[in-house]
Amino acid sequence: MNATLADADEKQSMVDIAKRMIGKISYKMEAVEFKANIYYDKKAIKALVSCYFIFGCMYTVDGRHLLNCISNFYLIPYIDRHIIINQLKLRSSNFGLEDVR
Repeated sequence: MNATLADADEKQSMVDIAKRMIGKISYKMEAVEFKANIYYDKKAIKALVSCYFIFGCMYTVDGRHLLNCISNFYLIPYIDRHIIINQLKLRSSNFGLEDVR
């Protein structure tokens, strides 16, 4: 999902990678990042409900559920891009799509 081996080595978050890639795709889009617990961060929730599109990088089913509820209530399109990749296999020649979940 646009991450590089350098991103993995530097332990870059999916949020930072997504923001960087959105910046490369379009200078007219603004990506706002929140590395916060959206259950408790009112500023993050207010920003979410003012968006035209929500792009999530959630690690938990609870977070995805809350973003889904917000997007349904406010009719905001929402995509979550959380994937897990076995990093040890990524560096080997045996890496394949079956290792991405």
